[in-house]
Amino acid sequence: PPTKVERQEHVLIYDTNSSDLLIDLHDKFNADGLQKSLYRNMSTGFNSTTRTHENATGLMSPEELTTFIIEHNVKQVISINMYLLELIFKQYHIFILAIFKKLDVEYIIIDWDLYGISMNFGLNKAAYNYSGFSRYSIYPNIEEKWDTLLGMKNVSYYPYHFSQKQSITFHSLQDNYKILLATNSRVKGFYQPLVLERVLEAIEFTDDANIFHQFQFWYHTLLYFVLHHLNCDQTTKLKLRYLLMNIHFQGIALLKFEVIDQISIDRELLLFGDDLLGDLFPHYYQQRYCSLDEMYSMLKSKEYLYLQVNNIFSYPEPNPVMSRAINAAAPFIGFPAVVKTPELEPLQQIEYRGIEELNHKLDTINDIYSNTQVVNTLNTLNGQMADHASNFELALLTNQPSLNSGFHQHCLAHRYLFNPLANHYIHQNQDKIEDFINNLLQKRPFDIEQSRMANRSYVKKIIALRDSHHNIE
Repeated sequence: PPTKVERQEHVLIYDTNSSDLLIDLHDKFNADGLQKSLYRNMSTGFNSTTRTHENATGLMSPEELTTFIIEHNVKQVISINMYLLELIFKQYHIFILAIFKKLDVEYIIIDWDLYGISMNFGLNKAAYNYSGFSRYSIYPNIEEKWDTLLGMKNVSYYPYHFSQKQSITFHSLQDNYKILLATNSRVKGFYQPLVLERVLEAIEFTDDANIFHQFQFWYHTLLYFVLHHLNCDQTTKLKLRYLLMNIHFQGIALLKFEVIDQISIDRELLLFGDDLLGDLFPHYYQQRYCSLDEMYSMLKSKEYLYLQVNNIFSYPEPNPVMSRAINAAAPFIGFPAVVKTPELEPLQQIEYRGIEELNHKLDTINDIYSNTQVVNTLNTLNGQMADHASNFELALLTNQPSLNSGFHQHCLAHRYLFNPLANHYIHQNQDKIEDFINNLLQKRPFDIEQSRMANRSYVKKIIALRDSHHNIE
């Protein structure tokens, strides 16, 4: 009798917005000449420059996707975030994970998002999770404990890669360099009831000389308190996570305005972003967004210092903004990491904790980057992250999540530094923390005039914009 011909099994990489990560992974699956990987791409309609959503395209229907899987003997589907699952459910009311399981197809999610920023995200992350499938999630120090709270299993954690270069030499800037800040205002987030008040209340937990570190530390400590010390049910913990993360996001936005408002050196600041930035800072605003291509060109020109105003818990868990600067070998400074292991301590020289330190470093950046200890530490970090990224890629290629454990351990070293600091802070400030949480849950007002920032011009403008928005509604 004729022998049965074994059909080749395939991996379907269902990409989102043509990500470099999955395009590279597709190429490596097929590097030996065998067509192991099949590639499809869809657009979520998200415009990364304007940070707005437009029309999604390229989504296969459940019938088309099922037919494709059967015809091509697909045994594994890899995609980013939950876009594929959510869009199919939204448009066709089909829970596609159940179909994957029925077809004996493993579905692997690579998370690029934090999931606490809305009331639904954390629950959605758990709802669209099947513990029999592998899942990779970024930011272990921020996400892992919440994943555990939600009963999620089989989740591994992976790095956001910095640069493909083996060694980076940061260029010196010309003497009359300018300052580049490209960001989004998030002003509309302050239109929500009591958000501005609650952010100003939270900032009162900080002092001016250390405000950019203390605010971030305060936020992560309160999350730690909710998880480990607060006696309440799971629903309340998830609600507090959302409320605290929203305060943190809007608080970082307000501190960004503080940075812009308090720059006092004799250098030109170019501010790019949405038009509400123009309402707050018309003398700096460039009347437009800055595309990524334009930004890379500016950063490589040796004419601009890249000013960063992003939250950062630890350097192994950075945001793409920092990666952008390193890829361009461009000098940058930013908010301090909440914790740093000893080998990363030299990076405090490219951090600013308060306004006085900010202005000093904005004006002396070439001296900072001429320090070999700073550059060597950045290169060491980049090399570590490159190794972690390679292990992550190998874990995907071989479907062995354990190969990615080095990154997890690197991040845990920072968590072990943070936990005793958080416990000490809670011991000293528990009454104040509980009062803040009670104010938050019970929606008690906070008098803006009690804030030391009440007279800042940008605060008054935000209040005026908020009042105008509510009057229109």
